Amino acid sequence: MLRLNFIYNSLFTQNKNIPLPNGIGFEVRYIDTSITPIFSIDVTQKGKVSFEDIDLLMVNLNDTISKYLFKFPSKILNIKAYIYAHKKIPYQQIEDLKYEITKGSLFKIVYITDAYDEKLKGIPFRLHRTSIKKKVIKKEQDEIVVDIPFSMDIGEEIIENLYDLNFKKVKELLKKCNYSYVKIYHKSKVIINGQEVSLKKEKEIYSLLKGKDFIFLEADNKVSYSVYLKNLSVLHKSFSNDEALFPFIEISSELQEIIEDKKIKF
Repeated sequence: MLRLNFIYNSLFTQNKNIPLPNGIGFEVRYIDTSITPIFSIDVTQKGKVSFEDIDLLMVNLNDTISKYLFKFPSKILNIKAYIYAHKKIPYQQIEDLKYEITKGSLFKIVYITDAYDEKLKGIPFRLHRTSIKKKVIKKEQDEIVVDIPFSMDIGEEIIENLYDLNFKKVKELLKKCNYSYVKIYHKSKVIINGQEVSLKKEKEIYSLLKGKDFIFLEADNKVSYSVYLKNLSVLHKSFSNDEALFPFIEISSELQEIIEDKKIKF
């Protein structure tokens, strides 16, 4: 039977043996009477993955998500996944996880942080398309075409061209945008537009990022998930009063290598 996290108590049935990374402490808000499914995905220190307490291989996650989404066609745009991942796993595993999640046509996640207690805490994040444009979820003779709209039109076009390696078009589009480039690489400092900034200087970080249309976000694949979330917490806190999720365009490690090899400058 499909288990959905509709009510308060079910949000705390996850594997409590997974030490979660520390965040700044944003409370995850929800409505007890909500009928929108919230799925849970666990990742252990050894990289074992489970979806709704079902153990599976990482590469099978996208198909499993697609099958579950088919049960809620009218809710697809609002469905979320809560990520319960061990704080010491390499960020590269989280990147691989997000790739599988988006292949399954799920684009809203919450990184669950801090210790398990009576208040669920986490960092909401909107994933974007990388290699996929449309996902067809099939069940017997029926099918649903899921065309997920992105919140920023020009951002969607940039992402599509970026991951199609059409860098000339990306440069043309960027002339119309006000953006910053952030690199996560250290537990106590971050690089913003080539400038190293201490994570403790939150006002300076905010001043460097405010008013931007979006942020290119790159993470060193050698950092841990814990370091990634510590950085993301500070970035998220800077814009926590904004009504919408701040639009990040993540640069995958694979894309980073291509950009570096081709010596592309944005």
